[in-house]
Amino acid sequence: MKEIKKVVTELGQGIVSSIKENMDSYGQGESNLAKSLRFEADEESLTVYAADYFDYAEKGRGPGGVPRNFENILDSWIKRHSVSLDGEERVFIQKVKWSIIRYGTRMWRNGEVRDFVKDSVEKNLEIFEKDISETLIKDITETTKE
Repeated sequence: MKEIKKVVTELGQGIVSSIKENMDSYGQGESNLAKSLRFEADEESLTVYAADYFDYAEKGRGPGGVPRNFENILDSWIKRHSVSLDGEERVFIQKVKWSIIRYGTRMWRNGEVRDFVKDSVEKNLEIFEKDISETLIKDITETTKE
């Protein structure tokens, strides 16, 4: 069973690495979102985790409420990206907030999708299927010899 866990772990590593590569093509490879990616694997399952706003990075956000801490999130983004607003940060944050509440993000309005996950999973599943087949055949062969 250790061999199966190893193959599932390699699948997790491959998926997370590939998602980060896809994010990098959009300039988000070193973002906090990319850094939030992790996985857990055992013989029976693989779970990939990301920050709760991952969907918005892929598809944008439709009109409606924003998270309670949205102003802090945007303020943090402004500081991380060294955006200079000449003391007008609060005004800018309020305008962005109300624009999203009213219209959604530009990405969502334009129907733009950054598919970080689908290709990553498909590519790595092909490798996984081959590896798991070989591992199971090896395990069965060794078990029947005993």
